[in-house]
Amino acid sequence: MARPKTFDPNAVLDRAIALFQQHGYHGSSLSLMVKHLGINRASLYDTFGDKEGLYIQALERYAAQNAAPEMDASKAKDVVSAGLEATLDRCMANKKARGCLILKAAAEDGPDAAKDVIKKFVQGWERWFKKGLDSGKRSARAAKRNSKDDARYLMGQVHALHGMSVLSTDKKAPAALIEQAVAVVS
Repeated sequence: MARPKTFDPNAVLDRAIALFQQHGYHGSSLSLMVKHLGINRASLYDTFGDKEGLYIQALERYAAQNAAPEMDASKAKDVVSAGLEATLDRCMANKKARGCLILKAAAEDGPDAAKDVIKKFVQGWERWFKKGLDSGKRSARAAKRNSKDDARYLMGQVHALHGMSVLSTDKKAPAALIEQAVAVVS
């Protein structure tokens, strides 16, 4: 008979998110995981399967926690600004390892299963931006452009915000990028 768990798997996943955000998939050894997560190897394997299973579950939890919010803005400008500001907040949240775990995972050659989580997350945000652009009021110049292309442009700005947050804690440059992106698509 298996012993009952003496830990909260979701709390372990939250610690795993921080670990993978700081060290990446390949930089997180089994001994580092056991030390950082506060559980033994047997518990890790029994609960999450293996390192890849833990990584995928951590990515899925992070993606769910940071998915595009409900659409509530009436102007494209408000939607774009809110989405980019949420991205910047997410990227600056972890003081030890700034940046977005999903975008870090996209840059790392990790397990194939991670690509599905990454793709779903990015596509969700892209659809959110497109929906906001389609439902909001845009300038005549911006309205002539394809909102799907503009949503992809905004995802490029999300990647830029990620890179800026990794390199510096200064919020002036990212704020200027957000302001410019809003002006381009609104």
